[in-house]
Amino acid sequence: MRRIVIAFCIIATSFWTLTAYAEKGLKLPIANFLDLVRGESANVSLVIDPRSIQLDDKRVITLSGVDFPDLNPYQPGPFAITAQGILKDMLEKKGVNVYQTKNGDWGRMDRLGRQIGHLERKGDKAWVQGTLITLGLARVMTDQRNPEMSEAMYTLERQARAEGIGIWGKDEYKRI
Repeated sequence: MRRIVIAFCIIATSFWTLTAYAEKGLKLPIANFLDLVRGESANVSLVIDPRSIQLDDKRVITLSGVDFPDLNPYQPGPFAITAQGILKDMLEKKGVNVYQTKNGDWGRMDRLGRQIGHLERKGDKAWVQGTLITLGLARVMTDQRNPEMSEAMYTLERQARAEGIGIWGKDEYKRI
């Protein structure tokens, strides 16, 4: 029961944070994707979990460069639950642009056949990974196959850490 209450409080806070952005006239993070290749655009049909998005053409996109420290597939933590709720609100039934590494032979697919990429919501150009990092719901975890957006992501992570937003307000994550 305590876990449910904590999750609800975090979800309410995160939605408030997302709403507060709009009310203050602030825009969600946008990105310069010049170092990436734009793939096919599509509508989001389902947010599977905080790192996996299914498009209406049945492609599954794994979000590149982000990690959710309390994401356990059997018992997700409150931040992972909040991230998934934010993504559902932000993306389901909406169009997205998919951006992937320029290296066509390495880094566009994971071992399960899902595409790896960055997502940009059509219309307002909100960068999905940037939004999750800004809200303190994800931390940066790039790899050698997809390093292109790391500088922009680390900048957003440093800001969220400095402000103690989301996971960065919890002692167990401050040291990571």
